[in-house]
Amino acid sequence: MWVKGAAWLITFGLLLAIIPRLINLVHVWVAGPRPRPFAATLSFWLNLLAILAAIINAFVHSRDAYGTMPDGLWLSIVTVVLLAVANLVVTTHRFVSREQR
Repeated sequence: MWVKGAAWLITFGLLLAIIPRLINLVHVWVAGPRPRPFAATLSFWLNLLAILAAIINAFVHSRDAYGTMPDGLWLSIVTVVLLAVANLVVTTHRFVSREQR
């Protein structure tokens, strides 16, 4: 029961994560001639890797309960770490750019 609940939570989280990444895709890669900051590009790639890890994690959690460990745990940890680093990069960039003003 816990494994199926985790699989549904991962799937729901992926649905909520893909929409902002599509907006970020337009912001980082399609937006006008102004130069894009390195932090935005790095954040985009880290979030994309996190989404890919979460997709693989969703497939791992679709197995039976004994087949998900330890792969499901490690993939969950990788996903959270990638998302945390991506948000830290963006926050640090914003803080540094405010200090330079």
